[in-house]
Amino acid sequence: VALPMAWPRLKKALSWEVRKSLHVVGSLVWGFSILFHAPDMYIRYIIGVPFFMYVADNVVGSMLRTYLIPSPALTRLECGVELSFEHPPGFRNDSGSGYIMICIPWVSKFEWHAFSPLPAPRSPYMLPVASRHTE
Repeated sequence: VALPMAWPRLKKALSWEVRKSLHVVGSLVWGFSILFHAPDMYIRYIIGVPFFMYVADNVVGSMLRTYLIPSPALTRLECGVELSFEHPPGFRNDSGSGYIMICIPWVSKFEWHAFSPLPAPRSPYMLPVASRHTE
């Protein structure tokens, strides 16, 4: 996991998605293996509780909080992109804070982009989100 970050040539050869996947898989393997490192100590509780909370959060997020947006509206801004869409059934964004990870398949089926939700003055059923990209 650390090798691609320490060796610039390898870092350039591996895409960001591959490096992130190595990081996630490596940390899951490390977390699971450390659970059994010192069976007489409380390490399985100290590491186990956050480890299983992390796994449960990812499972719940990918199974219950993933929605298909059939017709989003993209608007190019001076310093980013605004994406508006109708709320899909079951979608809730009560707080209007945080971020939303969006996969745009025509860009890449494996890339997820972070967007910040914004208040929608035009319609309560629309959610505009904005992203700032420098590339």
